[in-house]
Amino acid sequence: MAKQWKVTIDASIPRKWPAAGRRGLLRAGEEILAASQKDVPFDTGELSRSGYVEPDGDRVAVGYRDPKAAAAHENMTTTYGNGRSAKFLERAFNEHRTAVLQHVKREIDDA
Repeated sequence: MAKQWKVTIDASIPRKWPAAGRRGLLRAGEEILAASQKDVPFDTGELSRSGYVEPDGDRVAVGYRDPKAAAAHENMTTTYGNGRSAKFLERAFNEHRTAVLQHVKREIDDA
């Protein structure tokens, strides 16, 4: 289970911008993963520790590798303690979606 973002790079833009855009996506992915950690169900910590942010060309994937991740994310009937809940990654993405553009813009502005 992973959320992915893709930036299409136009050949007419300066060469340094694609790398800056990818750095911005990576930073946004890290922010979204960190936000999702506040809601991810926590029992043994395995699910939480399986979180990742991976660059993939002009995309960045954010997700959890634990085999229970998809079930924990989608199961709206289970009650988790300490304010943790299902849809942890989706909620983090929705709450931080403007961060994606802000991080990309900041990296390009600094390039």
